[in-house]
Order: sequence, then structure tokens, then C-alpha cells
Amino acid sequence: MEANLKLMCGTMVVSELDSGGSAINAPPPDTERSLSMQPQFTISPLFGDPRLPVHFWARVRVLENGCWEWIGAQIPKGYGQIRYIKRRQILTHRLAWEELSGPIPDGLYVCHHCDNPPCVRLDHLFLGTQADNMEDMMLKGRGRSYD
Repeated sequence: MEANLKLMCGTMVVSELDSGGSAINAPPPDTERSLSMQPQFTISPLFGDPRLPVHFWARVRVLENGCWEWIGAQIPKGYGQIRYIKRRQILTHRLAWEELSGPIPDGLYVCHHCDNPPCVRLDHLFLGTQADNMEDMMLKGRGRSYD
């Protein structure tokens, strides 16, 4: 399989091509994970996407591991925090999700595939329940074992 990348209006559209050259827009379901932990988009914003203000991007650095790490203010658990519209405090990974992907449905969290709390890169984030986040933690061996 090959990947087909196109630059459109500050976003990178990614689709895989099957052996016949037809685009595959979504990966096949992963039976190991619940539905909400699946990727929810096929468009990945580029660093510096204008849907977030310049002062947001000025506080983000690109790491070698691919994370876009917030280097501004952080809460004690390491998540980035910023004052945004009407000076309300918001966690930066949630702001990135809302501005680049859309609203966060009630009852869902913005979780990190990369396990890096200050990361704001959209394709490192996923929507999930608290149970999804705990399952992701256990699958990666980050949880405590109570054997």
C-alpha cells in the first residue's frame, strides 16, 4: 500500500491506496480497542495551522518523536494551559482538538496516543471515555498490576 498526501488549505489530506489504486479513507476496525479509540478523521493539520492563533503556535515546539509539545504554562500533571477566548482557562490539547477537529461531545475526553500530556498534535489525540483511556493505559503497560 502507498500513501497519497495532498496539501489543501493548510491541511494535509492522507489517504491510503489499495492495490487497485482506490482510496481507503479509514483504517479497518481494530478489534482490540473500542470504537471511540479509533481515529476520528482523515485530515491532519499542519504545524502552524491558522485556525489557532500565532501566539498559540509560538509556545509549541516540534520534538524528534513527532509530538508538538506545549512549552507555555502547564498544570501540575503536565498538561498545557492557556487563557483563550474571553480569557477562560483551557487545556491546550482540548483547545487544539476543538479548533482543528470540532466540538468534544459530552462525556468524552481528549486522550493522547503518545502518552505525552503537553502534546497538541491532532493525530496524536483521540476522543474516548475514561474507560477507554484506562484501557489504553493498560494496553501500553503504564498501569499498575494488582495481581
